[in-house]
Formats: sequence, structure tokens, C-alpha cells
Amino acid sequence: MAEVLKEPFLRPNINNKGTLPDGKESTCECPDIWCAGDTPIFDFQKKLADDYDKASDTQYVRGHDNYFYLRMKNGSEKEIKDMSAKLYYAKASVINWPSEWKSVPVENQDEGDTVNSFGTVAAGAVGVVKAPFILERDLAVDENYCFIAQIYSDYYPNLKPAGDSPLYVSSLLKQHLLWGQQNMAAVSAGNVPQVDITLHITFPAELTATGNLWLLSLHTENADKLDVEIRNSRTDDEGKEIKLERQRANENMPIAGRFVLNKGYNSQVSLYVYLPDGYVVTGNERFRLDMGYIVNNEERERAQRMGLISSEYDLDFLGSDESVINVGKYVMCLKP
Repeated sequence: MAEVLKEPFLRPNINNKGTLPDGKESTCECPDIWCAGDTPIFDFQKKLADDYDKASDTQYVRGHDNYFYLRMKNGSEKEIKDMSAKLYYAKASVINWPSEWKSVPVENQDEGDTVNSFGTVAAGAVGVVKAPFILERDLAVDENYCFIAQIYSDYYPNLKPAGDSPLYVSSLLKQHLLWGQQNMAAVSAGNVPQVDITLHITFPAELTATGNLWLLSLHTENADKLDVEIRNSRTDDEGKEIKLERQRANENMPIAGRFVLNKGYNSQVSLYVYLPDGYVVTGNERFRLDMGYIVNNEERERAQRMGLISSEYDLDFLGSDESVINVGKYVMCLKP
């Protein structure tokens, strides 16, 4: 029986336990590349570590942002603190050319930053990346894609191959399992938005809010012919998907949802805008995403004295004893 590697590893298939491929088993079904499609996973680090013996059965969704996660097992006998990770995708027709591998961005990183990390992973434990990779929605609709994972550190160096000659990812698994590949078909999102505007939001740990119930609301102006939808890269802190369903914009009626968000919460929000056939963007279409925390009667009086209470919300969104303190507004416009 082949010996399990005593180092960090990705599995080439769900039946592999951390041994170098024997030449007969599949090397393009890495279960440690986990696709969640367009619906994020609640408490994903715990969930995916607990489900280490399972593989995702979700396909990526063309036309929407997709959330990917990566996990590894620390097969060594010591704690690891500095493993990094990258995720690439390529059209199936050019998977053998590393120059065609495109990096998948990481949630809430600086633009263009594609390096994720695992944090501290104990000996023998499963580590999951700290943030999701977010695959942009505007992939070509006529091809399926392959996904390639790379893990590395100073102690376990693992450079991306040069792109001037073809190779099989399986050829990178001769001595280590620091690469993984998963070939994946896609499903269509059906109606695809023509515009996707991305925001990064963070609720600072030093916020003075005493509760954790928040109202997210989308206000529109000069957009009554358009449909709008909000998606988010993470669930709220009770596992509820943060999503404002697609509906027609109405500047007299904001779209809102209530969510439980603890201090320090951060995520990436996508505003999808659907344009009717023949619609010409004027540049006057405006969208404003407001974030405020909900207070009850005990906090309302103090907040009113400070001028913090918002009067913009219809009571349909709130209980009779609730008010909202706004802490953030993000304004977005369409470009002609």
C-alpha cells in the first residue's frame, strides 16, 4: 500500500487518502476544490472541514458570480501557519497550457489580488481557506472549464509552470500533491444580468451598535424600467443567504432585507441590473445601497437626540417599536 504523504496535500480524487497517484486513478476530480455555485456556504471553514469525505455536486452557474472554496489536509506532524493558495480556471480546450490559466480573485482583496491563505492548520487537520474565491460572472457561454488549485509556502515551494510548452496537471503530481484539478460542466443562470456592480462591505469591530440586527436596503432613481437584484458572497451570521430577489426598480419603494451581522463581518456584494431589450443607458440611473442597524425603544431615544434615526423606511420593513440607524451608503451609477 502506498504511503500517505507527511506534508500538506490536495487529493486528486475522493478515494485518494493522500498518496501519490498510481497511474490508474483519476487526477482531475479533486474534491478539495469545492464549487458552491452562486449560493455561498454558511460557516464554510467548519462545514467543509467536517465534510472532508464528501465532494461538491454543485456546478458553476454561467451568468452569475460563483463561490469557490479550497481545502487541504496537513499530513505533516507539525502545525502549519503559512500555506497560501491560488485557484485558476481555463477553457477545457486549452487546459494543458499554463499560460492560459486565469487566476480567480479572492473576496474583499485588493483588485487583482488572487492569493488566499489557510491560517493555522494543526498536524493531521483539514484546513480551509479564509475567504471564498469569486469567479466572475461573464465567462464565455460556449465552453466548459477546468479548475486548477495550487498550494505553497516558503517551506513547501510550488511554482506555477512556465507556459511555453504543454503539460498535464497529472505530471505535477509525481512527488507532491500540491496541485489539484477538477473538470466541471456548467449550468445556465437563465436570465443573465447585463450589468454587475461589485462592492466590498465591512462592519468594523469598533462599531458602537449594541445589537446585531441589520437592515440592507436598495434605493433607485431614474431606473423604473430596470430589474435589480442583490447577491452576497457570504451568508449572514445565522446562515441566512443575503439576497434581495430580482424585481422591478421603484424609486418610491426600496428593496430591503433584515439580516444578523456581527461586528467584524465582511463580504462582497454584487448588484445585478437587468436591461430590457433596446434599452439605452442614460447615465442618470442611480442605485444606493444603505446599511443600518435596527434599534428598539430602549435605544431609540438616545439615537433621536443624536440625530441618527433614519426616516426613510416604510414600517413594512420594521416592527412598530423599531427604528434604523444608518451607518453606510454606497452610491452606484450606470455608464452610458
